[in-house]
Amino acid sequence: MYVFISWSGERSKRAALGLKSLLDDILGETVNVCVSQHIKPGENWTRRLGEELDQSEYGVLCLTQENFQAPWLLFEAGAIAKKFGTAHIVPYLVDSLPDDLEGSPLAQFQFARADREGPYALVKGISEELTIPPARLERFFDRFWPDLEATIKNLPNPLQEGAAERSDREILEKIAQQVSILVEARNDSPGLSRTEMLHLLNLRDQPTLQYTLND
Repeated sequence: MYVFISWSGERSKRAALGLKSLLDDILGETVNVCVSQHIKPGENWTRRLGEELDQSEYGVLCLTQENFQAPWLLFEAGAIAKKFGTAHIVPYLVDSLPDDLEGSPLAQFQFARADREGPYALVKGISEELTIPPARLERFFDRFWPDLEATIKNLPNPLQEGAAERSDREILEKIAQQVSILVEARNDSPGLSRTEMLHLLNLRDQPTLQYTLND
């Protein structure tokens, strides 16, 4: 079982690593959890990300007040959804998010909050695919949940509005760097269509462009 955890921003990253640790501790070798920072510098980014997404059966999006509209996180969500629909995509709410999240493409997915019930529902859903006994699951969850709970409680405070805008700018600049890699590696990535390439280039060159979900 492969699980892909997507994040954007430092607080989201810490939550993603904490969630990975929880899944590893409870489910052990029955799952292979990939967090995007584990893609090594210099590695063929397009190919590696494509491989991780292609073999992933669950996609978890660590959402914070700073990143819930981050273009790259939405792109990864779309890539996962394209493979197996919406059933196994879980937006993980690290923060209480604004009401306008209802207009986000992520609103079509079933959310999990960062309290005890949210991660437990996620782990339970994955364990049902692996036929892990419920009693064993709950016993292990009770043992390791306090570690993730402490990670979430100790996250820095959400950024203020101005800082959040700067953070989005930094995200877009990172996307610009990765787009250059995508262009160079396009011949090695036949699964990336011309339309998808244009979307990525738009994210780089037109950061104010707004996307809406269609089908």
